[in-house]
Parts: sequence; C-alpha cells; structure tokens
Amino acid sequence: MESYKKTFMKKILTAIVFLSFCITAMSQATIKIKVEGIENAKGDLRIALCNNEKQFLEDEEAYKGKIIAIKNKTEDADFEVPPGNYAILIYQDENRNGKLDKNVFGKPKEKYGFSNNAFGPNGRKPKFEESQFYAENKKTTTLNIKLR
Repeated sequence: MESYKKTFMKKILTAIVFLSFCITAMSQATIKIKVEGIENAKGDLRIALCNNEKQFLEDEEAYKGKIIAIKNKTEDADFEVPPGNYAILIYQDENRNGKLDKNVFGKPKEKYGFSNNAFGPNGRKPKFEESQFYAENKKTTTLNIKLR
C-alpha cells in the first residue's frame, strides 16, 4: 500500500509540474528589438528591460538584461516575457567599462536610447510612462530603438 501511495504522489507531482510548464509557456510574449544608430562597431550594447517605474528611474537591477557585442551598424535582441508593461533602456558601452560614461556636466558621452524612442525635455531620461509599451500574450512586439 505504501508503494502505491508513493507512485500516486509521483504521478500527481509530475502532472502539476507539467501543467505549470504548460501554463507558463502559454502565457509568454516575445519582444524583438532592433537597435539602430550605431555609428561604430565598437564595444557592447547594454540593454535593460524594466517592468516597473522604480527599476527604470532609479537604475535598480532590471527585470531582464542583455549584453551584446557590437558587430554591425544595427543589432537585434529578443526577450521572452510574461505579458505586461515594460520599458527599455539601452546604451553603447564603447569602452566596455559597464557604465554609461558622462562628461563633467552629466551629459552622456556614449550613445543611448529608450523604448518608444522617448526622450524627456532637454534630453533628460524619459519617465517610465513615456517609454512603456505592452507586450501582449502569445504575440511579438517589435521595437526599433535609435541610439543618439
């Protein structure tokens, strides 16, 4: 009888894991990003995908991120995510030091961009709402982001 219970429990657990996997796989969205405005094939593209305002504005760790070695004048990146609102920050880390280099006045010396190609007044970082987009379930959202 004890052996039957163990076998039954293993089958139940297997079914639960399988169903969880199926539900997760069914509720995914794809974000495809095409980065334009790369003037030189130097360094890396650093892409931060944020799913809330705090990550976006305070430079906290992003929901997901990618680092892509630049080889061309345009580069592509993809993310698989649950449906929802997101915003993207991206910059060209020419010297591969892991940060967006700025001059003494705080103006970026390396190229950067945001989803929706949003920029605030006087080139300031846009708000999350200005850059956000919705990634729809089982659909592909394609974004063209131009660095400046």
